[in-house]
Amino acid sequence: MATDISDEPEIFGLNVDDTTKLYISDSVRWAKFIAIIFSILLVLFSGLIVFINYVYLPVYMGTGQQMSFASVVFIIAFIFLFNFFPVYYITRFCILVKKSVVTNNQFLFNKSMKYLKNHFKSIGIVTIVFIALYVLGMVVTAIKGG
Repeated sequence: MATDISDEPEIFGLNVDDTTKLYISDSVRWAKFIAIIFSILLVLFSGLIVFINYVYLPVYMGTGQQMSFASVVFIIAFIFLFNFFPVYYITRFCILVKKSVVTNNQFLFNKSMKYLKNHFKSIGIVTIVFIALYVLGMVVTAIKGG
């Protein structure tokens, strides 16, 4: 039995029914939870770097040496650079998609999807950068005979 093309749902006229809204709302809660956890971990990790540099290294290593202030700032800035944007984009996605589902606003929904795309793009960029750093580290180690 052949189906008529007119019976098929139109791809560009997507309709968000109650089941989809439930799935989206549940996904938003989990994404918001992940964003909050990563934000807290980012702050705690930065504090840990400062603690290790100014308390642990001088006391427990017995050398009295510590990294320069510029090195600590560079490490913290490096961590923030690679973790801030994915967390920011997923947070904006959560806020906008929640508003769009409640108000049934297509413009906000489209904008939230842009932030979701940017989130995944930033995760991909971070992944590529770290893979390149690992490969560079392996090449340098192989050249130096480490």
